[in-house]
Amino acid sequence: MNLLNLRKTLLDKGIKPLYQNITNESSNFEKDTCIIGITGSTGKTTTTTIINSYLKQCGYKTIMYSSAEVYSPLSYRHNCIKDIPISSSSELLTIVEEAIQIKADYLILEINDTRIKDDIFKDIIFDYKVLTNINPKHNLDLYSEAEYVKLKQSFMNDETSIKIIGYDGYDKTILDNLLESPNSYLVTTNYIKEIKQIKSKGYCYLTKLNSSLNGLVMDFILDNKEYHLTTKMMFNYNAFNILNVIALLSKMNILKMDLFQRIIKNIIIKGRGEMIPFDGRLAIVTPSISGILEELSLFKQKGLIKRIIIVTGFIGYGYYYYEERYQQKEYQEKLLQSHIETAKILDNYCDYIIYTTQDEACLNSKEELARIQNCYQKTSSLEYISNRSMAIKHAIEIANVGDIILITGRGGRKTMCVGSKELIFFDDCETLINLIRERELDNYE
Repeated sequence: MNLLNLRKTLLDKGIKPLYQNITNESSNFEKDTCIIGITGSTGKTTTTTIINSYLKQCGYKTIMYSSAEVYSPLSYRHNCIKDIPISSSSELLTIVEEAIQIKADYLILEINDTRIKDDIFKDIIFDYKVLTNINPKHNLDLYSEAEYVKLKQSFMNDETSIKIIGYDGYDKTILDNLLESPNSYLVTTNYIKEIKQIKSKGYCYLTKLNSSLNGLVMDFILDNKEYHLTTKMMFNYNAFNILNVIALLSKMNILKMDLFQRIIKNIIIKGRGEMIPFDGRLAIVTPSISGILEELSLFKQKGLIKRIIIVTGFIGYGYYYYEERYQQKEYQEKLLQSHIETAKILDNYCDYIIYTTQDEACLNSKEELARIQNCYQKTSSLEYISNRSMAIKHAIEIANVGDIILITGRGGRKTMCVGSKELIFFDDCETLINLIRERELDNYE
């Protein structure tokens, strides 16, 4: 899409950028910039980051906005984490300005549910779109299942863009609707394709997957050709993220499989299943437990790990910058129900649970734990340590050889909401690494 035209459209609507242009020398930028939008219930950030990593390695000028990282050399948010990648039309215009200034070849955007609802992307003609997956229950605190699915479908359904549709087994009627949109290409597994009786041949599908503590080993078919790939990324859901990217790059006619293999083998997505091994133990930092605890439990059954220790907390409400709906009683009741359901999952899979501070804002996490404590029927080892750094330190201290420490809830975020107006700096990964170093020094002495 021609970004000068997009900028004019946004300016004609009275939208103003967040800050003034760095330079006005952009009128000669006449080429089109390829715009890629990535949405889905899970995997958006990982998919977006892998795409940007590949394009940069190929020598293209890129701008990427994802919740794990903003990659935009002219932005004050460059290399920063941003919970909602694009929060407003003004920010979208600012991103367009940044892309024009550096004469970007590619603009890669992680598309958030609420921003789809706000309709801020309606003026963008996307060249490519990726749907990682759909879980209708993903955002029940904000949308009904039908509303959520409709949001995702509304973004994916258009006449012009090339669309990659990731299918991990959700309702087949949803998939059928998505595949009716022109230029849609299916990414799934051979097993799901047969079980769900999918008539579409599938553009890219997984034929074999081996998951271990060392990462993933996968075989797949892309456009009728067989391939083999390895990565140190853990967890089965990442196989889908990887295949979605491969299918996209193939349709963009820029896929070089040997280059992609080199990139994906050792890639690290900040705070997204980031692994830090130490002294025969393994710590994993991740924003969510979705798809992780089940797989770790299988590793445990196979004798690959011993205990699962988790450091977690509660998402709260009442921070002054939060949207108004997060202050409503109905939302707070849904939040409590979400905490109850999470507790039941943790009780089923975890051996040792440590609750701590986690963006609780005005929520009293100790009182919230008291409300849900009767959900724990199997786990006898349950603690509350208010200071998050001390909670992580305690997890390190009690971990034995063969144990897994799972630090969840924040991923790679660097700020934490405390009270109604206070933000403090806190990075789970950096804190974990520093505490491990301190432990190693103490042992050395």
